[in-house]
Amino acid sequence: MNWIKRSYKFRIFVCFLTLSVVFILISGLFSVQLFRMKINRDFVTNDTEAFGKISLSLSSAFERAQTVLENIRKNDIIADSGERDKAGFRRVNAELFENSRQIRDFSSVSIYENGNCTYSTSVGVAEEKLPEYFSILSSARSAGGNTVFSLMNGISGAAGRENSGPVLGIAGNLGDGESCIVRIDRQGFDSLLSGLVTSGKGFILANSFWEPVYTSGTADTEILAGFRNNILSGKKFSEGFPDNAYVCRIGDTGLWGIYITPPVMIGSAVRSMYRILILLTVISIALSLFMSNRLSNSLSQPIGALTRAMKRLRGGDLDTRMETDREDEFGQLAAGFNKMSGQLKSYMEERIEKEKELNRTQIGMVTAQLNPHFLYNTLDTIKWLAKDNGVQTIADLSSKLAKILRRSISGPAFCTLNEELELVRNYCDIQEVRFDNKFGFSIDADPALGNCVIPKLIIQPIVENSIIHGLADYDSGRIAIEVHKVTAAGNGSVGVNEDMKIPVSGREEYDDGAEGYRPHSGALGIDENREAGKPCGGIIVISVTDNGCGIDDETAMRLRNRDRKGLAGHIGLLNVDTIIRLNYGSEYGLTAERAGESGTKVTLTLPEMRRA
Repeated sequence: MNWIKRSYKFRIFVCFLTLSVVFILISGLFSVQLFRMKINRDFVTNDTEAFGKISLSLSSAFERAQTVLENIRKNDIIADSGERDKAGFRRVNAELFENSRQIRDFSSVSIYENGNCTYSTSVGVAEEKLPEYFSILSSARSAGGNTVFSLMNGISGAAGRENSGPVLGIAGNLGDGESCIVRIDRQGFDSLLSGLVTSGKGFILANSFWEPVYTSGTADTEILAGFRNNILSGKKFSEGFPDNAYVCRIGDTGLWGIYITPPVMIGSAVRSMYRILILLTVISIALSLFMSNRLSNSLSQPIGALTRAMKRLRGGDLDTRMETDREDEFGQLAAGFNKMSGQLKSYMEERIEKEKELNRTQIGMVTAQLNPHFLYNTLDTIKWLAKDNGVQTIADLSSKLAKILRRSISGPAFCTLNEELELVRNYCDIQEVRFDNKFGFSIDADPALGNCVIPKLIIQPIVENSIIHGLADYDSGRIAIEVHKVTAAGNGSVGVNEDMKIPVSGREEYDDGAEGYRPHSGALGIDENREAGKPCGGIIVISVTDNGCGIDDETAMRLRNRDRKGLAGHIGLLNVDTIIRLNYGSEYGLTAERAGESGTKVTLTLPEMRRA
């Protein structure tokens, strides 16, 4: 199965094929079973309705017979039937015919006295004599006023018909040794059930001893014997019987009705349905193979093309593009890949350009520092000559200037905040002497930030700019340097003041408005130079504020636009901003603004970095 796991196309193909085949088989089997259940349910419903009509017809006939017996029992003329003259015989016989009119079409009515048939609606029955111990007569006498249903084998049927089969007798006691018997033979039952027992079905009427009273259609006495044996054995009465059988009592007569119908579907029909299902399954599998192959190819081809394009991109080919005319999700995926590769190429070009700019800036700064070598050596000589001649002020100024020059032309590109502030103090001390104490300065720095690592010489150029451009014409100038830390806010920004937010997440907005992530485009100091330290999650804010003439709007705008040509006298500010941006990213840097009615406030923002 490894060949399936190794190929996305094969997995799709096998998945769709399996699903289609399983669905066809399950739906086919379910359809066959559902069809069988539906047919069975419909047949059971039809059989139940047909059996109900048969039971209703027999129950109605038996109720009418019981009504006739009750009317005869209450008839005074028939009760006085002891008179044997012709006139009396005619009256009784007429009453008998009149009261039995509603049942004579399927039965005959006879009156017995001491076993002899005295009156009858059937020809030839009058000569018949029944023994007094005969079951139906003795049962009628012992039943009192109740009606007795009993089997009368070998007795003549209705209307004088000779009947070789069983005859149902319905008897009632009339009193004074007389009994009335209603006889229903096979032809009578045929008349009652005409059209109710259709072809291929059968019906059995049995007494309480499961002896046959009447059989019709496909039913026979052997079936009834099998039912009786199952009941005596404690089994389900139709067990082992292939046909459907329904059983119910016929009213309160003590008789049982058994309705027999053939199976709904014979085995050959079911086998034919399964053969059709197998044929349809084979055809469906062939179609599924074709469609699954087409679908898997349609889904796997763009994935394969994307895989090949990604391999070329990993190999360094940033011009890799996917060509497709699809408008679905795969088309969107290809468009996203093309956009990503284009942005990656732009990012790499941008990073290379910024590295070049950083190199140019650093070269420019180093070039500017070459001349101070000679000045530094000369100042060192002046310092010792001043000490030898007792001019301490000249010696102090020379010493501080030498420290500034040493820091600017030697050592690593990064220093601690304390070291940078010490350099600024030395610079300000020299400038105070130079400008005859026309300005003062103060430094307010969080002591906890003293060991933080920052690029060297980023505060001194700002202080120099304030002295030269802001306080040159002032006799009571003031420069305030403040250093503090802010932490990241919950929304991914930090607040420097109420009007400024500094993003620290390293996210930028692309042209299409979708927010995407890429590392700081110029974070060389953070990622590639161990002397730059490791990020601690905070933001260092350094502000240099003077009370001088204030920065003009044009210079502030050129500084925001990073216009190097237009900032000829303020190139130091632009160099500081460039150094911070190239080392930490475009979200950090330098801002300049007016400080009230006069004065300038320059703010530096850079991440909190400490050496490991």
